[in-house]
Amino acid sequence: MREVPVEIAAYCAGLFDGEGCVDIHYFVNRHGRSDKRRSMFRIFVSNTFRDVLVWLSEQFGGSIYEKLGKSQKLHWKPGYQWCLYGKDALTFLQMVAPYVRIKTEAVQIGILFGGTIKDRSQNEYLSENEKELRMSLCEELHRVNRRGVKEE
Repeated sequence: MREVPVEIAAYCAGLFDGEGCVDIHYFVNRHGRSDKRRSMFRIFVSNTFRDVLVWLSEQFGGSIYEKLGKSQKLHWKPGYQWCLYGKDALTFLQMVAPYVRIKTEAVQIGILFGGTIKDRSQNEYLSENEKELRMSLCEELHRVNRRGVKEE
């Protein structure tokens, strides 16, 4: 990503604090040759005002999805999500990190996780220590993102 003015970074941090999320989860890839666990690292911002998500996409790339849910009420406005994955998500988190106030812990976990991303096309693979670190970061992020009263 290009150099971003402080005002833009701070605005994006505010959007992310209020409407964003860091997401790390694991799944089993059954379409390939093996049943190895794979991770997905992404960030997203949800909003009913699609234009702000289009602006984020124009500034930083990523994709916009319409949120379709079973709990969606007929009188609700449609919702949308802007998503960034992998290294792009890491770059975005590094940009907003100095300015977030609410999601600082989640952003720091995301930055640590993103720092372990390897380029498999260059034959870069995770060490066992990096795999263990990723699993512990994923568990910690799930604790941080858990709804309800936080345990101290």
